[in-house]
Amino acid sequence: MSRELPLKLQSSPVAADEVPQCFESDAEPGIIRVRGHLSTGSRGWRLHAAAACRRSVIVMHVTAVELPPGSTPDLEYHSYDATIRVHRRGRFHLKVRHGFRCVGLTGVTLPDPVYEATLAVP
Repeated sequence: MSRELPLKLQSSPVAADEVPQCFESDAEPGIIRVRGHLSTGSRGWRLHAAAACRRSVIVMHVTAVELPPGSTPDLEYHSYDATIRVHRRGRFHLKVRHGFRCVGLTGVTLPDPVYEATLAVP
């Protein structure tokens, strides 16, 4: 059974030329920090995130939620910085997955992680 982990997410829309080219993660005592990006096919989205741990595998889901009354066609880029509090020291395998929830439809999560890393939390 998975154990939910406390997570703090800071995100903001960014211009196309300011989008980070890669994902990054690092570990500090008691926390794992993840920096990444997500693009949507239209404007008018907000990001939410949740993380859970099972044994030594942490899965973080970042979901883009479309804001009512709907979005306007255009690309929108989001940059995010997430801080996950872990319950113990040790090595963890991190998987980041992205999902999209449109107005009036159920959400869709990508089955394969967009980013994976193995980190040692001191």
